[in-house]
Amino acid sequence: MTEARCERPDGKRSAFLFSIDIDVESPLSWRLGGEAASALGELEQRRFGMRQGLPRLLGLLREHGVRASCFVPTADAERHQGALVALVDAGHEVGLHGHHRERVDALDAATNTVILDHSLAVFEAQAGVAPRVYRSPAWELTPELHALLRERGLVYDSSLMGYDHPYTLGGLTEIPVEWLTDDAVHLRFRAPWREKWPPSAP
Repeated sequence: MTEARCERPDGKRSAFLFSIDIDVESPLSWRLGGEAASALGELEQRRFGMRQGLPRLLGLLREHGVRASCFVPTADAERHQGALVALVDAGHEVGLHGHHRERVDALDAATNTVILDHSLAVFEAQAGVAPRVYRSPAWELTPELHALLRERGLVYDSSLMGYDHPYTLGGLTEIPVEWLTDDAVHLRFRAPWREKWPPSAP
C-alpha cells in the first residue's frame, strides 16, 4: 500500500515545501462549539495574523521569490473575503484545511463529506480554483475521508507522518508533516478554554 522510495528529478538530493496554515478564528470557533467568544484576548490575537502577519509573510515570500502552499479553513475564507484571491494572485497554491478546523476523527463520514464538499464549493466560488491539495486539521485522517479525497479529485494530502519524504498511501500522494517543524508548537500560547464537541456541520 505504501512506497518507501522517493525519486527526485535531475539528480537532486533534497526538496523543500514551504507551507502555511492560515488559521484565524476557526480553531476558536471549533473549541467553543460555534458560540461567540466571550473574551477578546485570543480573538484579537488570532486576527493579528490576518491583519498584519500574513501581509508581512507574503511580502517576505515575494522578496525571495518563494511560492508557498497555503491551507485555509473555509470558515476563515468566508469571514475574510478576498484572502483566497490574494493568495492565488500572488502565485501561491491554496489547499483545503477543513471548515472550522474541526477534528475529522471526531465526526462521522457523512459530516466530513458535507464539510469537504462545502470547502470545495467555497474555493471555487471565491477564487475560481478547484483545490488539488488537502491538509487535515490536527493532522489526522479517517480511512473514509482519505478515500473521499481521491474521489473528489485531490492529488495530494499533507496530514500524515509515515515517512520523512513524500510517499503514496492508497493511491494518494502524501507530503509528510512533522510537529518539530510546526511553529505553533513552539510559539503558540492560549489560556485554557472550555471545549465543546462537536459543532454542527456548515
